[in-house]
Amino acid sequence: MLKSFILERTMKRAFYCIAVSLHICAPFAKATSLLIDQQQFLSKHPLKPCVANTIEWKKDGIDLTTNHSKLDYQLMSRPIPVKRNSSLTLPFEVDLKEGGFAVRFLSHDQKKFLASKYYQKPGLVKDTLKLPFGTTDESVYLIFTNNLPEPGVSHFIVKNYTLTQSPLSPEKILTSVSPQSVERTGQGIDVTTNSCKLDYQLISRPIPVKSNSALELPFEVDLKKGGFTVRFLSHAQKKFLASKYYQKPGLVKDTLKLPFGTTDESVYLIFTNNLPEPGVSRFIIKDYTLNRMLIEDTLEDVESSNLNISLCQDIEPLPIHAAPINTHGTLQGDYKIDGKSFKRQNVSGRSMRCFFNSIGLNFDTQIALLRKNVGNLFVRSIIANEIVNAIQLDSSQLPPSLKKVIDLAHFQQEMQNISNLHQKRSDELKKQSVDPAEQDPSLLPLELQTIHLEENKAVESLRERAQTEKAFLTFLKDYIGKGNMMVAVPDVQGQEGDNPLGNYSSIDAISFLNKIGIKVYTQTQIDVIAKLEELGIDVDEFTKNAAINELKRRKICVDNLTKVDAINKLKDLKISVDKIIRTAAINKLKEFEISIYSPDLHLTHEFIPQGATKVAYIYHEGAHFQALVPASNIPLWSK
Repeated sequence: MLKSFILERTMKRAFYCIAVSLHICAPFAKATSLLIDQQQFLSKHPLKPCVANTIEWKKDGIDLTTNHSKLDYQLMSRPIPVKRNSSLTLPFEVDLKEGGFAVRFLSHDQKKFLASKYYQKPGLVKDTLKLPFGTTDESVYLIFTNNLPEPGVSHFIVKNYTLTQSPLSPEKILTSVSPQSVERTGQGIDVTTNSCKLDYQLISRPIPVKSNSALELPFEVDLKKGGFTVRFLSHAQKKFLASKYYQKPGLVKDTLKLPFGTTDESVYLIFTNNLPEPGVSRFIIKDYTLNRMLIEDTLEDVESSNLNISLCQDIEPLPIHAAPINTHGTLQGDYKIDGKSFKRQNVSGRSMRCFFNSIGLNFDTQIALLRKNVGNLFVRSIIANEIVNAIQLDSSQLPPSLKKVIDLAHFQQEMQNISNLHQKRSDELKKQSVDPAEQDPSLLPLELQTIHLEENKAVESLRERAQTEKAFLTFLKDYIGKGNMMVAVPDVQGQEGDNPLGNYSSIDAISFLNKIGIKVYTQTQIDVIAKLEELGIDVDEFTKNAAINELKRRKICVDNLTKVDAINKLKDLKISVDKIIRTAAINKLKEFEISIYSPDLHLTHEFIPQGATKVAYIYHEGAHFQALVPASNIPLWSK
């Protein structure tokens, strides 16, 4: 049974998050089943008349003359059951004598068309009408209608049609790659692998992936001996996007997840061997279900029903949101953004609530709104992304309760093991040659060639735990709810697929739920070292003194140290030399009352979801948000 989760009224209509289940199981059903008997069309059992003027069931088909209309129903089937794991396919032949006709699938509630074909050219029509996988109606109707631009009479003969229901069976979705044997039995797909470590054994055809949709694969595999993995492979077949590994014999019941935001247009599902040394494994794939989480507008026709959380492409018509609350001080600065003049309005930063104040939203109301949307998978994905980013930067800021929920200790142990592998890899390469150009990573053991895959696996496993309802609610209660920092992550694109939600954080969740787009700006910092040179300061001497002063602060002997010696001592202590020098330079410029910022603003983050009703411009510096107010909104007396 499909489950619908309310995603909140995010755009022009109500949207729902649908888990579209394409169920694949063993033992295997036949690929097709005839739902409507043709019976030479000698009875009214397959289709019943509606408003046709004349209708005759003849040996060569249903000869029909329509009523005087544009699109009235002429023939209609009984309700046709639709299984959630299936599609409907209707190959048909119709001889159009005069006028036009349409063949359509009508929804269970008879309120919308799910698929349609239209014809107005006289002659024999041979075509196929398809109801796609994922239709949520429990049954549909097949109808033939008139099809004219103005009311009139059409004449056509329905000569032949076959209605089949096609499940996504394992025979269709998985094909053999290199197994020793594959046998489809009443138990499932019985696989005996070739002798290898990690070779592909079965691979699917390409599985389409929509932007900001997710795939989930609950599965059951009976591992008889050896090991196996189940994985999602990228469209280019160059990297794994999600993986699960098993080596303990017995029945495995688990779920593989491809998270929201995957940028690949399609992925592959693969089953591989999984052994530390070449060997043969045997496993039986007993059951698996491919669930697609996507956004569907239930009030639109099918052509526009499958919508993603997408970004607004044209923001020019959107009004600027300029209603900060809890303001502090007077308007400052003069900035030019998108051809408009702005001033900066500081707001209260009490308990780190400056973001809410700058965007003009009540803190308590927004926390309640987030909590209400605990079932919204898109919002949970954004929050999970902020948790993962925080851990990778500095996990100390997260509350102990959240660390426990996401099992942070386990992730840290995984990363330590991966760090050890990186060191081992480096050592092994140096044994080959001290010259990097002469090192050959392909000669290393497989575990040292695939460290990045293990790292991706650990991060994605952490992301799965961070995306649970419990983690979401704990984050709201013990992190944001207690006044901790709302962050803005710069829009930095990494390698394709590295982190598709890399720039999303809780401020985007707030933006999304309130239909307010956000554009976050900061002032670009100047080259402080170059500025020192402009002031005639000896940069070499300044650098030496800054390094020595830091060593003195740490009570380390600095007698007779050169600039190079002082810098090397800092490096030995794992201290960032650049940070020490830059901090000293900033303090020096402050003595001269010189700002370290250029006068222009730089756009660092933008999130304007489709359906946004306005756009808020925000100033961000360090850990503080302020509002950018358009000059046109400022009373003359305050300018």
